Amino acid sequence: MKGVNRNKSYFKKIYLSIYLSIYLSIYLQNYRIYIHRLFLFRYTILVKRTGIIVTALFHWLFKSRVRSFAIMVVGRKTGVSVKDVDQHEFTKALSTFLKRSGKMKIPDWIDIVKLGRFNELAPYEEDWFFIRAASVCRHLYINSPVGVGAFTKIYGGRKRNGTVPSHFCPSSASIARRVLQALENLKLVEKDPTGGRRLTSQGRRDLDRIASQIKFKNTKSSKSTATSASVPKAPKK
Repeated sequence: MKGVNRNKSYFKKIYLSIYLSIYLSIYLQNYRIYIHRLFLFRYTILVKRTGIIVTALFHWLFKSRVRSFAIMVVGRKTGVSVKDVDQHEFTKALSTFLKRSGKMKIPDWIDIVKLGRFNELAPYEEDWFFIRAASVCRHLYINSPVGVGAFTKIYGGRKRNGTVPSHFCPSSASIARRVLQALENLKLVEKDPTGGRRLTSQGRRDLDRIASQIKFKNTKSSKSTATSASVPKAPKK
């Protein structure tokens, strides 16, 4: 009888650990659920009491089932990031956001400067500084840290040498440095300890917020288009 009661207490501990794991995953909103890590303490009890074979059987029987049940109860994370929207549309929206904020310092020479030695004239777009800043933010979101030298290669182009073959030419390092400094003043970009720049937590949060707005706008417009297409038109008299 003592052995039976002892086995019952062990199984009660197992079921209690499963219940606590699911409850903690729901309470903490842990969408990346690895519940088998929470059973390590219970595994040690089973190894000491009943042996390694029972532990392996318990791991095989309950790990995948409890994890799938917890995912069904909690659900997966459905957040929107910059990678989930069209990149051209995002860059345009972010440049508009930076321009409307009115906090970015713009140099006085933006209307007469070239973006690189391979260019013949200054940019035709009046808001090219905001567009370049938005593009830099997007690149730092995807790949960071990145320094000034890397940005000169990213925004470089082909320099035409007349009858001589064309060669790659890096863009202006001064413009890349000024853009990064302007973003640092907005606290969107910070220096990385290993070198280069990276996005701050505030900058990443702002970029995700703009991406979610774009996603919501596109979803709403697609739903309205589908609704208008499904409604039949009245026949003409």
